[in-house]
Amino acid sequence: MRTKHIAAIALTTALGTAALSGCGSAKKAGGSDNKGPAPSVTVATSASFAAGTTMEKLNKAGKITIGIKIDQPGIGLKDPAGGKYTGFDVEIGKIIAADLGLKPEQINFVEAVSANRETFIQNGTVDIVIASYSITDTRKQKVSFAGPYLETDQDLLVTKGSKIAGLADLAGKKVCSAKGSTSFKNIQTNIPQATPIGLDTYSQCVDQLGTGQVDAVTTDGAILQGYAAKSAGQLKYLPVSVNPDKQKYGIGLAKDDAQFRGWLDDQLTKAFGDGTWAQAYNATLGQAGTPAPAPPAVEKY
Repeated sequence: MRTKHIAAIALTTALGTAALSGCGSAKKAGGSDNKGPAPSVTVATSASFAAGTTMEKLNKAGKITIGIKIDQPGIGLKDPAGGKYTGFDVEIGKIIAADLGLKPEQINFVEAVSANRETFIQNGTVDIVIASYSITDTRKQKVSFAGPYLETDQDLLVTKGSKIAGLADLAGKKVCSAKGSTSFKNIQTNIPQATPIGLDTYSQCVDQLGTGQVDAVTTDGAILQGYAAKSAGQLKYLPVSVNPDKQKYGIGLAKDDAQFRGWLDDQLTKAFGDGTWAQAYNATLGQAGTPAPAPPAVEKY
C-alpha cells in the first residue's frame, strides 16, 4: 500500500504541476495548455446577423456562456491558481466567439461535467457546450449538435507497471469512466467481463487509478493521451479501441435552433479550411506528439 501511496503522490504532483505550468504559458489571445505556439483568432468586429437569431442575441449581449470540461489536459483545463482555461475545446470556443464578434474575455466558461451537459443546454445555463461531447442519436432527442469538429477512438489508460495490454486482460478488473458518458455505457456493452466504476469526472477516475482503487480508465483517446502526456511517465495510454465506432465531438446547443446550428456548422467548416482548426489542434492536443489529422466532415441535418 505504501508503494501505491507514493505513486499516487507522484502522479498527483505531476498532473498538478503540468496544469499549473501549462496554463501559465499562454501569452497570446488564443492561449494553449503547452509550450506550443499559441493560436490566435481574428474577431469579426463588424459582424452582423439577422434579427431574432441566436447569433444576433449573443453579439448584442457582448458575451457567450460555454460549457466545457475543466479537468482534461489538452481538451479543457482550468488553472486552479489563476483561473485560466486552456485546451482544444477552449480554442474551438474562442473561434466561435470571434466569429460572433466577441473577444476571448467576453466568453464565460463554466464547468459542464458529462452528466449535466444536456440539462445545462435545456435550462439555459449555457449557450453552447464544447466539452468532449460525443454526438449520439440518444442525445439528439434532447439537444442539437453542430459538427463534428473532432473524431477519436475510445481507448484505455493504465499505470506504467500494469499488466493490462488489451481488452482480454480486463476480466474482473475495475474500469472507470465518467457517469453519463458514452464511454461508461460502452464498458457495460463492450467489456462485459469488467466491473464498471462510474465517477463524476475523468480526473477522479485518474486519481483512483493512481491509488490503485481502479485498474484502468476508459474514455476517448484524445482525452487519455492528454492525461498520459502530463503524468511524467506514470500513466500509459493503450490504443485498443474499446468501441468500434469513432466518437465524434460536436458543439451542443438547443434542440430546435436550426439557424444557430447551421451557422455553427459553417464556422467549423471555415476553420477547417483556413488552418485555424489545425493551429488550435497542434497547440493543444498535438503537443502529445500527434500532429493535426485531417478534420472531419461536418454532418448537417
